[in-house]
Amino acid sequence: QPFMTQVNMYGEDGSSSGFHAHVDDGVMINVINAEAYHTASRRIGKLLPSTHVLRMADGSLVPSLGVWSGEVKWRTARTVVTFEVFPSGGSWKVLIGKPLLQQLRAVHDYANDII
Repeated sequence: QPFMTQVNMYGEDGSSSGFHAHVDDGVMINVINAEAYHTASRRIGKLLPSTHVLRMADGSLVPSLGVWSGEVKWRTARTVVTFEVFPSGGSWKVLIGKPLLQQLRAVHDYANDII
């Protein structure tokens, strides 16, 4: 079972949107599902262009629709971070990967499954 958490993402005007997020320390980027982004885009702001192409677990290549950059609150931590946006097929809404975990110096206690 994946590690699940709640994050809030903030637009430049301070409006926010909350998301259920999967945490995966094996993923090399932070990602927002395209459908979840489009639902929240009025509150969290526009995408910037991206040249990233994402390799899926099955080996297929999917181009990013853009990159969102903004403030994220996860529990008591607040930081500015970037997320690539692409259609995940609904498997998850937000995927927190290694970049945010490293930025926050997160430590995963696997025995108790807490970060």
